[in-house]
Order: sequence, then structure tokens, then C-alpha cells
Amino acid sequence: MNRVYLLRHAKTLGPPALNGSTDIAVADAVQNELAQLLSKHGFTHIITSPLRRCADLAYKLKALNPSITLSVEADFQEMHFGKYDGQTFDDLSAHWPELEAFWQSPADNPLPGAETLQACHQRVSTAWQRWLPTLQDNTLVIAHGGTIRLLLAHVLQTDWCNPVWYSSLAIGNQTLTQLDVFSIQPPIVTVRNIGIELKDKPLN
Repeated sequence: MNRVYLLRHAKTLGPPALNGSTDIAVADAVQNELAQLLSKHGFTHIITSPLRRCADLAYKLKALNPSITLSVEADFQEMHFGKYDGQTFDDLSAHWPELEAFWQSPADNPLPGAETLQACHQRVSTAWQRWLPTLQDNTLVIAHGGTIRLLLAHVLQTDWCNPVWYSSLAIGNQTLTQLDVFSIQPPIVTVRNIGIELKDKPLN
């Protein structure tokens, strides 16, 4: 059995915004603190989104422990929110009805020029299936809230179109979700914990 942990990145710099594919960073001091905390947990391999809010942490962890292997997976990045991507919520106030419709049912109300939920689910789940047969024990996947929700929907074979999955499933910043992967054919994946807070002591 291989333990795989999904980590949502820390809070990004700047005012609250619709940051999807926009490459905004996390404060360096926060990333350093996180790296020190995570380095205690014995991860052997890291798979990270290429966006800085994830990748910066991955490279800091690698620097602290050069034996960790590191891979960048472009398909684990967050959804692209089209013409509104990267804009602050204050600047988007005039478009609130569109945003509200999207949040109420993201599968049915894509934002202008945005990646559809179906396309995002397809790329995330395809990437996961590609990685699944080769996942090592104590692998850390550093990704985004939307990515982690889509991975969980895929693993649990639940309805990824259900808007409640996105509005009611809490995946906070700097939280870990633990999966257990049983290396049979085909692999079996179970969800052990969702959105747990990071702690100083090693993970079980």
C-alpha cells in the first residue's frame, strides 16, 4: 500500500482574486515555513503543478532534501477562468451575476473564454490515471483546490457535475488529503482523510 498526500497550496499574495491559471505566488516566508514543516514527514517523491504557488514550495522541499524526486505535471494546474482569470473580486463586481451562476452550477455555466469543467475534469483525471501505476509510497502532490476536488470526484466515482461537490467540500489552504493506493491490477484507491491540518509530527 502506497500513501499519497494531496496538498493545497498556501494563500496567495494580493487581494482576493479569481486566480486560476494566473501565476501568482505565495509569500516566500510562508513557503519557507511550509517547507520546513513538510520536510519532517519523509516524502520520497513530489508531483507539483507548474504554477508558482505550488512549484516554489516543491523546489524548496527538494533543496532541503535532495533525495526527494520531483516531477512537474502541467495537467494538475488549476482551471483557467477565461477573461476573468486573475482579476480581483472587487474588479469583478459588475460581473457578479455571471460568477454567481458559475458557482451555483459550474458545469452548466462556464465563464467567458474559460476552460469548461468537463475539460478540466478530463485533463486532471487523465493525468491521475497516467501517474497511478507508478506512484511511490509517501508521494506528495502539490496542487489546487479545484484540482484536488476533481481528483477526489474521480477516485470516488462521484458526480463531478454536482455543484455541491465544489461548494460544500472544504479543501482549505495548506491542508492535506490522504489517499491509500493498493498496487494491484487495476490499482485500488481509498480516501483516508480530506482537508486535514498540517502538524509537526510525522504523518501516519
